[in-house]
Amino acid sequence: LQPARHVNDEQNDARHAFALTASGVDDMMILSGEQETLHVDALTLALTAKASGTEVTHKTYEEMFHDFMLFPKFLREAEDALSESAQYIAQRCDPVVESEVDRLRRGLAGGPQKE
Repeated sequence: LQPARHVNDEQNDARHAFALTASGVDDMMILSGEQETLHVDALTLALTAKASGTEVTHKTYEEMFHDFMLFPKFLREAEDALSESAQYIAQRCDPVVESEVDRLRRGLAGGPQKE
């Protein structure tokens, strides 16, 4: 994300600290709580990113607060948010080839390295 170059023109309100452009960002996920201190900023970021051509996945969790995801043992919403985040990341990462994993395990265990 890049700061907007001209935050004090007619198209940008200089009162918004988060006047951003997301050009060059393919996609992003934004999860926020409805009672989140920065919820309006999350909404603004989602709209700004979409306007920049970024594919945005945005979900608001009702009645949730700032950092609610830190409490998956106590909040079903936190567990759901973490699962969604993990799935989002997994879909965008290259799969690890099992032989790579085996090679790393051997290296960590001090066993012989195969090339």
